[in-house]
Amino acid sequence: MPGLTYPIPHLPMLGKGSILIDIFDASGNPTKSYIHLGNCHKLEFDIKDDIAELYQSLNKSVSLIATALKKRQPGVAITGTDFSSDHMAIVQMAGLKTTLTQTVQSITGEALLSATAAKKGRYARTLNGNLDVSSPANTVVHQTPAVLVQGSDYVVADPVIGLIYFPASGSVAEGTALTIDYMTLAATHDQVAPGTQPHVKCALHFDPDPTDGQKIAVDIWRMNFNPSGPVGFIADDYGNWQLKGMILDDTANHPLSPYGLETFY
Repeated sequence: MPGLTYPIPHLPMLGKGSILIDIFDASGNPTKSYIHLGNCHKLEFDIKDDIAELYQSLNKSVSLIATALKKRQPGVAITGTDFSSDHMAIVQMAGLKTTLTQTVQSITGEALLSATAAKKGRYARTLNGNLDVSSPANTVVHQTPAVLVQGSDYVVADPVIGLIYFPASGSVAEGTALTIDYMTLAATHDQVAPGTQPHVKCALHFDPDPTDGQKIAVDIWRMNFNPSGPVGFIADDYGNWQLKGMILDDTANHPLSPYGLETFY
């Protein structure tokens, strides 16, 4: 006899979409202003149940006679590939990003390396970055009473960072302090301070755009994010970062859906 036919239309899902989070303010309340987490190739929701089990002990044929839910922890896992400063501040628990502002300056006699610091084959770093290298005369290293020669005694290896390299073949002498005169250009750079926050408290909205199948939007009212896994600054492939979130009960504001809501479109 023929088997049963599938009684309802089958709806698969090959998911894609955008993840938005609303980082709560200092009082722990939503701001209604969402940050897009950029390109994310994983968004997973997982409900982990801790189950109590009761087994009968009347005879050697041990059997399970009861189970009960001890506790439930819904969670979220995200993997993203966008390394903007806004996202890194979230991923690395840095709170809000800050801005380093570099102004146009002419700096004279800045201490670069002490007399006891090794020099040949080493790098030194200026206190300010964004060095103006439009002319060699803008960056001059002094080893009193001599003035070192740029290109042979020292090289401006990275003007944005302010790294000065001293070739082993140069005439820089060990045992004497170095100073530097240089000029800087105006610039601004975002900065984040990793590990300064215990977690990121936020709400989450998933705006779906699946390649195929069911379109499901997700809203999570309250959750705490923490990092999961390392952030690779050197790798053979494109880097990614990972976040794991613990979803918090929000019965006070959503009595019928305390953890969140999935809407099928």
